[in-house]
Formats: sequence, C-alpha cells, structure tokens
Amino acid sequence: GRIKTYDVDLRSNNLFTSAVYYLQQNDIIYVAPNKATSQSASANQNSGLFISIAGVIISIITLIAR
Repeated sequence: GRIKTYDVDLRSNNLFTSAVYYLQQNDIIYVAPNKATSQSASANQNSGLFISIAGVIISIITLIAR
C-alpha cells in the first residue's frame, strides 16, 4: 500500500466529517509533543533523581548518627 499522511486538528468540528475520522487496520497515529509537555517530562525525571539522592543521604546520616 501507499503511505498517506494527514494533519488533523482535533479541536475542529470538521474532523467528524473528514475521511480520516474512522481508523482503519494498520493505521498509525503520531502525536507530536508540545514544548511545555516535553519540558515538564524532563523536569519530572530530574526531580525523581534528586529525591532519591536526598533519601540516600538522609539514610547514611541516620546510620552514622546512631
């Protein structure tokens, strides 16, 4: 088969009458990330790392203080 690419605005009312409204077998949907979402995802990864490091440091201090 041929590869066809469509750009679809999900906020548009025209979506419901478009030819691409119904998905077919083997259709692939790609949603490009927006800038805010990708920055938020990287911030969440970093915060998890910092919390883990802080937990290890607190554990070591607690063990030494005993």
